[in-house]
Amino acid sequence: MAETKQTPTAKQISANFRKWWNDKDSQANRVLTASKFKEMMKALDPNIRLQDGLHDAACKELFKLMKKAMLRAYDNKRTTVRPGDL
Repeated sequence: MAETKQTPTAKQISANFRKWWNDKDSQANRVLTASKFKEMMKALDPNIRLQDGLHDAACKELFKLMKKAMLRAYDNKRTTVRPGDL
């Protein structure tokens, strides 16, 4: 018999994120690197100044957006996150 996979809860997704976020090996491989984030912001306005901590805050907001999209996909009995889930 094939095992049915249980979808993770919001709490489990958050715990997995915290584990990944605090892992020193993954910090160098962030989805949104600090240098690319700064490059993007400077492309929008070369005169913009960025306060320390903005990159981390942006990464955490991206996580919240993706968590919401994942939960929406699970609610719709899917394991594939679609653009419409955002």
